Amino acid sequence: KPAVEVIDGGAARVIKTAAFTGNRRIATASIWPKGYAGWAVFRELVQSPDGTLGSAFVPEMIPRCGDTAALQFKALEGGATGDGRAVRLEAPEGRASAALSPLPPDARIRLRVEGATGPLTLNLRASEADPRGNEIRIVPAERRVAVTGAAKLADVDGLDRPFTMDIVLKDRILDLCVNGHRTLVSWGGEAKGDRMILSVEKGRVACDAIEVRPLQ
Repeated sequence: KPAVEVIDGGAARVIKTAAFTGNRRIATASIWPKGYAGWAVFRELVQSPDGTLGSAFVPEMIPRCGDTAALQFKALEGGATGDGRAVRLEAPEGRASAALSPLPPDARIRLRVEGATGPLTLNLRASEADPRGNEIRIVPAERRVAVTGAAKLADVDGLDRPFTMDIVLKDRILDLCVNGHRTLVSWGGEAKGDRMILSVEKGRVACDAIEVRPLQ
């Protein structure tokens, strides 16, 4: 069997697939945070050269968004530099972090990650009172991506090379796509802050092409 035999994560339940126009295939699952039934989640199946399957957002179903938000950069600790579109973090020891704000309550967030040599954390809807917010943790050395609530992806290829992150925040749903090939949906906490905090531990990382747009 392939190393990755599950589409999405544990929160995407009872996935079924069906043929779609243009020789494409769509998968549908459900999120059940409070018992049976809840929200439908749609994925497009994508195939690697070796024939194994991954998943991506369905382009036609990505929520409509408003104009790109103007983000303010603030260094928080360690070696952090940047602006509202790019952040550089370097922490030979300890941790480096920076905040971007204001983050709309419901938003689509896209960025490119390069040169991550230590665990990278994105805290979404964070505040000074709750700096953790809804947390995405990427560990390149372990090929792992995890989200608040124990949702995780294992055996994620390409984290040691430049890769993209596409994230949708809607109410308490946090939905993400890594490099257009692996998706993970989760039911987040009650975080209501307006900051996105990026941090790295005992390493360095560059995040650029950062774009945040409010959902319409």
